[in-house]
Amino acid sequence: MQANELCPAPHIEAADLCGKEKVVTIKSVAFADVGPEKQRKGIIYFEEFPRAMVLNRTNTKRIISLYGNETDSWPGKRLTLYPSEADFNGNTVPCIRVREQFPKKAD
Repeated sequence: MQANELCPAPHIEAADLCGKEKVVTIKSVAFADVGPEKQRKGIIYFEEFPRAMVLNRTNTKRIISLYGNETDSWPGKRLTLYPSEADFNGNTVPCIRVREQFPKKAD
């Protein structure tokens, strides 16, 4: 059993990367009500994960720089995700970031 199955989260989070980069394939992009406030946000599904990742401004801009502004063209494209940290409400918290370059052909 995976330890993160003990306290499942509704979306993928930095801990799901196990401290390593992971090359993923975009499956789809959608909107969902996220968090206790049920705020409508963009989410992105990957072939490699059963749960979606909530899109933030930084990661969205990086994906746009790689694959353009039309999300309908993103499925099938590959990204490199990596664990990082971000400031949130005055605290440093773990997060997922998207590399600013195309993944290498060989994983």
